[in-house]
Amino acid sequence: MGVRRQLWAAGILLATVTAGDALAESPKAPSPAVPPPSAQPQGTGLAVLAGRDAADAAWPLAQQLYARPSLRPVGLDEPHARVLAGEDPAADAPTDLRELAETRDAIRGEDAPSRQLLASIARQLHVRGVLVVRLPAETVRPNPTARIFLADTGTFDAASYAPDASPAGKAERWNWSGTVGSLDRAYGVPSSPAAAPAPASRAAAAPLGVTSPAGEPAKRDGGTSRPFYASPWFWGAIGVAALGGVGIFFATRDGSNDTIHLQMQVPR
Repeated sequence: MGVRRQLWAAGILLATVTAGDALAESPKAPSPAVPPPSAQPQGTGLAVLAGRDAADAAWPLAQQLYARPSLRPVGLDEPHARVLAGEDPAADAPTDLRELAETRDAIRGEDAPSRQLLASIARQLHVRGVLVVRLPAETVRPNPTARIFLADTGTFDAASYAPDASPAGKAERWNWSGTVGSLDRAYGVPSSPAAAPAPASRAAAAPLGVTSPAGEPAKRDGGTSRPFYASPWFWGAIGVAALGGVGIFFATRDGSNDTIHLQMQVPR
């Protein structure tokens, strides 16, 4: 009887080992896709800011620049564009327009406080850079110049821009067509209606295939994540192991009271 119990225990052990191997080899459900890190939103276009007494030169530049879709900021409306280019807001204007005018007048040059104010304007208007127009104070009839403050680096670009020619009279305006063409080649982005960015107030949509409408991990290729005991491979292995254990038990079972003799051959 002791040998019989040993054989029965060996059959159970064999069934357990076989089931474990089958479970390890069974196909696993694919893991949910992990969304990539969200990219930081980037500004679009350039904004034109008038330095002290430079409104007459800055507004013509703003009109010509904003006429280019590749340079025009997406979220900049005309009231903010006019105030930024040197126009004084009305007394009953919204608070943000009055504050924008105060910030514009506080910019004196390229010093650290001015750069911090320009960076604040760029973030507020979601622009790539701010084109600052200035008038030299040491000449009787100064010609304006313009330089770009880049929001991503927080510094001014080394290039300096000037209008094509001085206006002949007061009725004429500064012509910046050459400057706008150079800016378009350097900073212009081809516009695409399908790729237009959404307003800042709208929440960014989740990447396709990452989350389901209920907020749970989406299934890939229509598959479902199932526990191991629901796999047919697991129960098939259990059945095969159980049949093998029963076969060993009956093959070694002897109804007589004689001693059971086992002969083991070791391969050479």
